[in-house]
Amino acid sequence: MNFKSLIDTLCEEKTETEWIEFKKNYSNPQSIGEYISALSNSACLCEEEYGYLIYGIENKTHKIIGTGFSPKSAKGKGNEGLEPWLTRLLSPRIDFKITEYNYNNKHLVIFKIDATKNTPITFRGSAYIRVGEHKHKLSEHPEKERKIWNLKYRYILTNTLFPTEVFTYEPWVIREALHNCVAHQDYELSGRIIITEESDSLEFSNLGSFLPGNIENVILQNFPLETLRNRFLANAMVNLNMIDIIGSGINRMFTLQKDRFFPLPDYEIFKQRVKVTIPGKIIDENYTKLLIQKTDLDIWKVFLLDRIQKKKQISKEEHQTLKNEGLVEGRYPNLFISQKIAKATEQKVKYTISKAFDDKYYNDLIINFLKQHKTATKEELDELLINKLSDVLSAKQKKIKIQNLKSRMIKDGFIKNIGSRKNPIWKLKKINKN
Repeated sequence: MNFKSLIDTLCEEKTETEWIEFKKNYSNPQSIGEYISALSNSACLCEEEYGYLIYGIENKTHKIIGTGFSPKSAKGKGNEGLEPWLTRLLSPRIDFKITEYNYNNKHLVIFKIDATKNTPITFRGSAYIRVGEHKHKLSEHPEKERKIWNLKYRYILTNTLFPTEVFTYEPWVIREALHNCVAHQDYELSGRIIITEESDSLEFSNLGSFLPGNIENVILQNFPLETLRNRFLANAMVNLNMIDIIGSGINRMFTLQKDRFFPLPDYEIFKQRVKVTIPGKIIDENYTKLLIQKTDLDIWKVFLLDRIQKKKQISKEEHQTLKNEGLVEGRYPNLFISQKIAKATEQKVKYTISKAFDDKYYNDLIINFLKQHKTATKEELDELLINKLSDVLSAKQKKIKIQNLKSRMIKDGFIKNIGSRKNPIWKLKKINKN
C-alpha cells in the first residue's frame, strides 16, 4: 500500500469524516477500542471499505506533526499487548491492521479497520458510532443501528442503468416467523421461544411438533391447517393481523424471499422443536441471476434450486424436472445451478453491501458525463450522483461519498481539476478502457 498517497488523500478532507479519526498522541487503550468499534460501524454506514484511526496528525488543521506512540510496546490491561487485547474484546471479531509509517521524518501510527458488514461491532459489550466528529454509544442512535443490521443489497436488472435495492431482511418475514413461534408454541412443555441473531442470519425456535409434518407439504398443498395447537390464540392473532391465514404465512415468506432473489428460509424439524433460519446473505450468485432472469419460476422449483445451492440433496425425479428446463448442471447427486441462462442474457448482476459496486458504477457515470460534456462543475457532479446514492446515507454523507469518489479518481489518474480548489472544474485525464 502507498501510505503517503493514503495520508495525502485522507488529509485532503476538509474536516474529519465519520470514518476517519486523527489524533495527536496516544490515548488510553479503552479509548482506542471504542474508536475501532465506532469507525468500523461508521465506515459501514458511509459505504467505505475501511475506517482509519491515525496518530500524529492534528484533527482540526490536518497538520502532520508526528507521534511518540509505539503500538508494539503499548499494553492493553496488565501485561497483555495492546493488539491482542483489542482483538479479544472486539465482537464480532473484526480485522484491523496497525502500521507504523515515517512520513517526511514524522512518525505516524495508522489503524486500518475493516467496515463491518451487517452486525454492529462492540468493544467490551458496547457498540459505538461516530456522529459528525464525535464518538457516541450506538444505542443512543437506534436509526443508525437499524441501518447496520438491515443493510441493502443492490442488483442491476436487465435493461436498466440503475440498481434495485432490497434490505438484508424483509420486515414482514421476520414478523411472521416470530408470530408463528408464538401461535404454535407447545406451552405445556414449559419452554421458551428463542431468537438468535447471527452475523448472516436470524434464527427462530419454538417447542412443539410441526403439525404439517414437513415443509414440503406446506409448499405443495398451500391450504390452511385442519388441526391447530392453540386455536383460540391463533385465531385471535389472525383477527389482529399479526399472522396470515393459518397455514398460508409460510408460503408467503418463501414467495417474498424468492421475489427479493434471496435464499429461502430453512426449516429444521425435530420431534418437539421447530427452528426457522432466515438467511441474510447471498449464497450462490447463479441462484440470484437465475431468479432475476426467470421470474415466472414456481415456488416449488425455486425451493429445489434453493436446496441445491445449500448443498442439500433432492430426489432423482426432482433433479430430472430441473434438468429438463436447463436449470441445473452436473451429475446426480453432485448438482449445481446452471450458469448458461445468465451468460446467454449477457447480464451482469452485481450485489454488495453498498461498497465496491458503487465505486465502479459511479465512476463510470462521471467518466461518461465528462466524455459527453468535456467538463463538469462540482454542482453538476453533485446533481448527477446525489439522487443515485443509497438512501442509507444522509445528505451530508452523500456529499462526503462524492468527494471521496473524486479523490480516488484523481489518485487513479482518471480526472483532474482545471479550476481552483474553491471552484473546481473537472476534466478527464485518461479514459478507463475496461
